[in-house]
Amino acid sequence: MQFLELNELDKYKDYPALAFMNFQPPVKSIIIDIKNQNPLMSLSQLIGLGIKIKKAFIEKGVIALLIDEFAADGFVALESKFILTESFDLKLQKTILRFHQWLIWDETHLYCNKCAGILKQVQAKIEKQCRECAQSFFPTIAPAVMVLIERGNQILMARSPHFR
Repeated sequence: MQFLELNELDKYKDYPALAFMNFQPPVKSIIIDIKNQNPLMSLSQLIGLGIKIKKAFIEKGVIALLIDEFAADGFVALESKFILTESFDLKLQKTILRFHQWLIWDETHLYCNKCAGILKQVQAKIEKQCRECAQSFFPTIAPAVMVLIERGNQILMARSPHFR
């Protein structure tokens, strides 16, 4: 994921984009084209709707926009938790989730844990840095692995011996 300066957006006008709206942090909704039932539109389409862009990020050829204002016929802002119950393909669902998680982190990490200074976005990186003490902050990545062991119609259920 890479942070984009707003003045760089012109060169990405034909890229597919997702627009997230934050009524109040954290990010709560995503803009959907009602006619096509799809949140993925070209960047120029979204800009043509007269949205006010707050931040932009790009990953794997898709742009995510955090927007402040939105009002256009034929489009609706839906709560993000309902988006994944729709019939979007798995790749699009993963993209929506990744951007959604990043935007929540970005909107909720505004101040330094060390000195309470204001954090600034480090250009072209997934990093924020304190203006006062130069401490760097990154999103927490918590990978998880689940394994299902089967034999016939039986499954193995186990737990750590120290778990109570």
